[in-house]
Amino acid sequence: MPDGARRVANLRLFQGLLRQWAQEGLRDVVSAADHLARLERLGTQAPEAVSPHPDAAQLMTIHGSKGLEFPVVIVAGALRQGGGPAGAVRFDTQLGVALRLPRLEEDTPEWEALEAAQKERDTSESERVAYVAFTRAADLLILSVVSGTGPAPMKRFEDFLGNLPEAGVARTYLSPAEVLAPPPLTLQTAGGKPVLDVRSGPGVVLPGTLPVTSLGTFLGCPRAFAYRHLEGRSPLVTLWSARHAAEATNPEGRLAGRQIGDAVHRALEHGWTATELHKQLGYFAPPDLKTVTTLVQSFQGDVYAEVRDRPYQRERPIQVKLGDVTFEGIVDAFDPEGTLVLDYKTDRHVQPEHHLPQLALYAHHLGATRAALAYLRHDRLHVFEEGDLQRGLALVQDAVARLQARQFDPVPSPACRYCPFRGVCDAAPETP
Repeated sequence: MPDGARRVANLRLFQGLLRQWAQEGLRDVVSAADHLARLERLGTQAPEAVSPHPDAAQLMTIHGSKGLEFPVVIVAGALRQGGGPAGAVRFDTQLGVALRLPRLEEDTPEWEALEAAQKERDTSESERVAYVAFTRAADLLILSVVSGTGPAPMKRFEDFLGNLPEAGVARTYLSPAEVLAPPPLTLQTAGGKPVLDVRSGPGVVLPGTLPVTSLGTFLGCPRAFAYRHLEGRSPLVTLWSARHAAEATNPEGRLAGRQIGDAVHRALEHGWTATELHKQLGYFAPPDLKTVTTLVQSFQGDVYAEVRDRPYQRERPIQVKLGDVTFEGIVDAFDPEGTLVLDYKTDRHVQPEHHLPQLALYAHHLGATRAALAYLRHDRLHVFEEGDLQRGLALVQDAVARLQARQFDPVPSPACRYCPFRGVCDAAPETP
């Protein structure tokens, strides 16, 4: 579904609430349902989960933002006050009640006292609401201020600036002329339906982190990278094929290649024997379990003798910051003594150059001088020497420079026929 990722995030948020309630004693379905019904009667509202898309904006009221925190918060109309005519009745628990009659030329002292008390309460409430809004920002707070004309709004604006913190906070002021208006998005019609075409242009915000594997995608085709990692598009071709052909092509409920690969990595990490494999992966379909066992046992072959018995650090998570981009990944195995990075592959195709940028980045971060790919389906070991890793790091640095320059032009090639985004990309060459 178009908003499937958001729905999944909300389900995970609800799962977290259920775990929290279980710790508080609501451990069964009936108790949890009763608690939900009670919250509904009280009108309790829970915020939605943060959007899984890194460039998404979440709109909410200030009151709805209580208890939340975001990297960037934009408060529109930070000095805006409520409008409308004042009421003809004032109430105060201490001063009593006063009426404002239109026939009187001057307000009574009682009315003026009640009006002054009301203004003080309104000011306090405005300050409290502003505090709630401003403290939602973890890194950057953007305030949009329309001061109006006349001495009163300007005085309020100056008082507002005087209450902002000075120490440890960098402040930047922009006049209206310095704030560029974004280009309008054009609404088109295709097949009788309105379509708002959003592309990854120069103004796109890069995610805070990217998986190391995204480097291969970017170097292969920046447009495909943008579809997957910036716009959050689903690989429509894959979803369509899976929906209409799953039962016909997979009657035994066979697992996908990624799940098999994950199982192989876990087995090699923990050193599972054949017996332990059957115990740990007993829920696998027999053909899948046989595939995993075969791939794990293939690592005992002579072709891998050079890299097999080493004092490895396994499944090591890393973060590497290059320029404005931070890459995250997990190194399958790292030998600090032999300065070797090892990566297991269960791919059906041998493509060492495709994985070179990933291994070069691992080696650069860990100080390794060699890297190896163990292609378990093919009994093949491919080793990158120091010169190869330097060449791969140059590819990574070039990719980062183009990422920061927001260069996402497509690279049409015969490989487009296998791209999961070929159904939405207008640059893919037509195939018969």
